Amino acid sequence: MSLGCRVGRLVRHPSLLEGAVRSRLALRRFRRINLRQERERSLKFLAAGLGKDATPYFEELLTSEFRAGYERKKDELGSEYLYATGTTSDFDCETLYALVRSLRPRVVVETGVMLGASTAHILEALDRNGAGHLFSVDLPKKDEIGALVPKSLRERWTLQIGDARDVLPRLSSEIERVDLFHHDSLHTYDHQRWEFETASGLLGDHGVLTAHDVLHVRGFRDAFRRHAHRRNVRASVFFNLGIGLPAYRSGERRSTQSV
Repeated sequence: MSLGCRVGRLVRHPSLLEGAVRSRLALRRFRRINLRQERERSLKFLAAGLGKDATPYFEELLTSEFRAGYERKKDELGSEYLYATGTTSDFDCETLYALVRSLRPRVVVETGVMLGASTAHILEALDRNGAGHLFSVDLPKKDEIGALVPKSLRERWTLQIGDARDVLPRLSSEIERVDLFHHDSLHTYDHQRWEFETASGLLGDHGVLTAHDVLHVRGFRDAFRRHAHRRNVRASVFFNLGIGLPAYRSGERRSTQSV
């Protein structure tokens, strides 16, 4: 996509321009984070909580044909457009991939898709696992929803267009058990709190909760931290992704991981 086309798209959609500015400001904060140390922390957290070393999953992802195709598609869309639409970072996508490979969930639910960066990585992990299905919820948008999701992975994907407050209660009556819930929709405290509580009903005591943009949006981290504390969940934040593992057993000590 040419620079002129990218600029034109931002001008036609002021909300994208606002998103681009916010993303740039957030990047300044993120650049102060040591990604190597964050990766080491995430590996220790996943190993302790899931009993599995996730290191090989990062290696297989970075050398995969899927990742090569994903990078080509991102280049076609252009970095300015990706920033403007709030596309999930490579680090967070890689962490989600390793989590799904380690957890081997049968049913995954996510809210918020947009271009589908995290969606694509979840689907690739499910495909590598040889089992599992992803149910996604997103509002209708002018931009193509799931533009980063390869057609070859869409058989494991059900996309439902609508408000999460309408769709999630319906899903809860249709799906008996959810193993992983990923939140990346409306970033207001009230909606986050509602969605986290709704997710808890879907996950029960066994499921894993993840939430994107934990550091990007002011107040979001509090919503995630408070929910984790209230539900007695093992929780931590890595770069811009919050992960809450299954609740503690009665009498077990809380983790000292930072949330």
